[in-house]
Amino acid sequence: MDIVLRHLEGSLSQWVAVNFGRGEYLSILSSIKGFRNGMVYGIRIRAPHAFVMVMLFGQGTLKVKLKTILRMTWTHAINLARFVFSYKALLGFLRKLSRQFRLWHPFVAAFIPGYFVFGQGNGVNTQINLYLLSRVIYGLVKLGVEKHILIQPSFSLFPWFAAFLGA
Repeated sequence: MDIVLRHLEGSLSQWVAVNFGRGEYLSILSSIKGFRNGMVYGIRIRAPHAFVMVMLFGQGTLKVKLKTILRMTWTHAINLARFVFSYKALLGFLRKLSRQFRLWHPFVAAFIPGYFVFGQGNGVNTQINLYLLSRVIYGLVKLGVEKHILIQPSFSLFPWFAAFLGA
């Protein structure tokens, strides 16, 4: 049975690639694949984290805890999926509209779904936004050092960075 399923999956992938692999469909396929990947990644990241945190610190019956875990996992997964789908679709739309890639396309394509998807105030989105903020700050500091805007100290700042995050 496993061989049959793998053959069907391979045949379906080939059919999609042949019939929809042309340039005009690439952004649509990329958006759909991004939605799927967002769901998978959201589940893989949130489910174990939610399980541990809810079981250790959550209150209520086992049924209440399991519902909380499922709700948190669903929120994380669907929000990542919506964001990636919208980002890829907007990026393709902007590229098609201007007939070529522009440096501002990724910013606009991320800004709009970022506002609508991660702008909803809930605990999961707060954690995602704080995670993204830390990545942006860390990346900007590294870029500042590379561009000689910031001075590279002679000692490692990483322990200080970790200490301030833990404070």
